Amino acid sequence: MKTFTSALLKGASFLLFLIPLRSLAQPATGTTGFDNNVGTLAATGISPQAGTVDGYTFTLYSGANAEITNLTSQVNLTTTPAGSGVWQFASVESSDGSNFKLDNFRFKVLSAPFIGKNLSVIGYKDGLAVSGAFTISPTITATNTIYTVDVSAITGFYNVNEFRIQPSGFNSQGTLAIEDITIQLPLVLPVKWVSFDVKPGKGEHQLQWSTTEEVNLAYFEIEQSSNAKDFKPVGRIKAASSQQGTVRNWRFNYPAGEGIFFYRIRQVDTDGRFQFSGTRKVGGAAELSIAVFPNPVFIELQVAGVAPGTKVQVLDAGGRAVGSMLLDTRLKLNMAALPAGHYAIVFELATGRQVRWIYKN
Repeated sequence: MKTFTSALLKGASFLLFLIPLRSLAQPATGTTGFDNNVGTLAATGISPQAGTVDGYTFTLYSGANAEITNLTSQVNLTTTPAGSGVWQFASVESSDGSNFKLDNFRFKVLSAPFIGKNLSVIGYKDGLAVSGAFTISPTITATNTIYTVDVSAITGFYNVNEFRIQPSGFNSQGTLAIEDITIQLPLVLPVKWVSFDVKPGKGEHQLQWSTTEEVNLAYFEIEQSSNAKDFKPVGRIKAASSQQGTVRNWRFNYPAGEGIFFYRIRQVDTDGRFQFSGTRKVGGAAELSIAVFPNPVFIELQVAGVAPGTKVQVLDAGGRAVGSMLLDTRLKLNMAALPAGHYAIVFELATGRQVRWIYKN
């Protein structure tokens, strides 16, 4: 929010509006170590608190008070007071709203409650989570030890203007320090994925996918695996001319074999850049068509495809259980009390466990 103050000039009939105090600088490409503007960037106060330095705006959300400081070439994000100032999440964005490609950032913790946890990192653009822009940091094992989160190869972070970090536990308190951030100019990939699905047919596997924003697209390469790790190409479809913004539907059939198979699509640009679709499984025991929506969710998550009485467990991004229940006839989960972040919804079925991933805003 931009706040303007006004002063009535003596003897004049108009208002003088002052320039907002927040500096809207653009972050520099390469690595920024935050050597400038050392001191308190945000006075300690009720969450959230925000501070801007070197083209980045840092905002910390906590259960009580928050403070942003820039000391010894690092930005400290601190919850206060001890015992009640529990971390929720922090936002790091370009202060002028410009887009960037996030390569990596380095951090350390100065407080023991972070030990044993990790950070979920989610990319955003204009306030909305970007599909595929998600990773988990290394597990924090000690204070004053520098950890690196490298997302340079994750295409979801190629064109964002914000990323958010959230500890995997709900009892993290004290200070997390950002040592430096490395960004590059944003990259706009030639394809935006809309959907991808694989279904069994008569003696074949039927692949269907939809894309939009096709610019400089060369071809799609279809890849298959029997273990979801070692993929081999089994087909290629040359791109057709398409107008930007048009949704195109694609199909590819491949002879079915015995057992379980995994498929993914490698989309290749005319300059050699590429990105993968998600991976889809086909074959083996049939899975129930469980759906959860809306995704992202704000308050209530609706479930479809399972019966009342099904046991459901909710895990955070670090695999820790944060909730468990039996579904009633409404088939709804109340997510309102959970902090923003990625969660696994685990359904305990007679045929085994099924998992659906959602994002809580």
